[in-house]
Amino acid sequence: MLETGFGKGHLTQVLCRKSGFLYAVELDDDLFEKTSRALSSVPNLRLIGGDFLQMSLPKETSYQVFANIPFFIASPIVKKLTRAAHPPEEIWLVVERGAARRLMGLSRETMASLLLKAGWEAEIVYAFRREDFHPTRCCFICPAKRPRMWFPPPSAWLTYRP
Repeated sequence: MLETGFGKGHLTQVLCRKSGFLYAVELDDDLFEKTSRALSSVPNLRLIGGDFLQMSLPKETSYQVFANIPFFIASPIVKKLTRAAHPPEEIWLVVERGAARRLMGLSRETMASLLLKAGWEAEIVYAFRREDFHPTRCCFICPAKRPRMWFPPPSAWLTYRP
């Protein structure tokens, strides 16, 4: 399992209990140092300091992603995960409610929402209460891969007659 933005490590501890092994990434140097000290005895955890958007995703092994993603980079993170050559088997994201609605095309369709829908079916699985997160309202979305669609090769498009 891969977690992005582990912060103080509250969810990280729960994910370690639920997963075989957890790789957790944090960009903030101070949070990385503090959480590294606090979770140093967890045997099935590897903390990684750095920018998730600059990291390589696993190329061959199956993996899942859990992320409480920074609201201002929700689109680039979703794009990276869903358009990867070897995407995750499951994605669980906590995002700001407005960002979730934009990503899913609920307010209006965008190029990003249409591209997401081509390969993934996202749904809001839980809307957090206003007091659950500061400073804004957010929700839990879970994009699931759509079955691969088959299209004839472009050469067949020219000769196809119904």
